Amino acid sequence: MFFENTIITVISLSTPLIIAVIGETISEKSGVINLSAEGTIMISALTGFVFGYVTDIALVGFIAGTICGASIAFFISICDIKLRMDQIAVGFVLTILCIHLSNYLGQDYVRINGPLVTKFSIPIISEIPILGKVLFNHSLITYFSIILIPSSWFFINKTNLGLSIRASGENPQ
Repeated sequence: MFFENTIITVISLSTPLIIAVIGETISEKSGVINLSAEGTIMISALTGFVFGYVTDIALVGFIAGTICGASIAFFISICDIKLRMDQIAVGFVLTILCIHLSNYLGQDYVRINGPLVTKFSIPIISEIPILGKVLFNHSLITYFSIILIPSSWFFINKTNLGLSIRASGENPQ
């Protein structure tokens, strides 16, 4: 029972990290060093929570957090490609800024319950002893993040756009 609950918790809590790491990987493949991942996760989490709390729709919060993270990555790309700023310095400054900004702005949302993300049980296979509860009883966002892993590999390695991103990252000229 303890082991089962631990695995369920690990899978659930790894969802935002999986999504962030995939975004970071695509950014790195494009040749942009994004050192602001930790700060981006924190400010995106705050943005997602606030939007989810205000609208009482978890999906709106998820989309808002995703847009926030993508906007920061876009800002880093502009600083690197157009403004020729040092990627390490920009990433370091953004990490510090986003962490402290999310801590400051998030003070009003401490100990407030956001919208509930419901779990989705896959019929029949979720009833398999131990494995069913561990692997097939999560939120749709968790399933999305798990599907995103092979999908992003396929995107980067097998599509024209993915190969172009890799090529531009390996040889910017």
